[in-house]
Amino acid sequence: MKFDFVQGPLNVLDMRLAKSGWLSRLAGMGSAFFARSVFLQGLLLMPSSERPKKFDQWSKEWRIWEEYLRETGLTAVQACLRHLVRIPNVDKIIVGIASAAQLNEVIKSLDGDLPPLPDGLAIEDDRLLEPTNWLYL
Repeated sequence: MKFDFVQGPLNVLDMRLAKSGWLSRLAGMGSAFFARSVFLQGLLLMPSSERPKKFDQWSKEWRIWEEYLRETGLTAVQACLRHLVRIPNVDKIIVGIASAAQLNEVIKSLDGDLPPLPDGLAIEDDRLLEPTNWLYL
């Protein structure tokens, strides 16, 4: 079966589809890939003071992420989007917006430099990466 496009989660914490080789395989089959959950349901955009306590068990990853943003001077939106546009075989990025200002921020955030992401940021913990599991945290 050939799909015109496939959408799936991909973000700075969740690189499973890229690491597994599926993005390359999909491209080889002629299928476009649309990245979703690019902000991990907003968790990647939240300051630590606003993130629900149940996510504190990933404090190491949050610390790495926040330090990276501080050191690079990037906003979370810039880092998340610039990371995805540099991944081979990502054809589109799906984001939710609530205002014209957010749309403008997304558009402006796509261009610019992106220093390499730090080691240890991408994880494979389904408890965090699969929002359906958040009910059980």
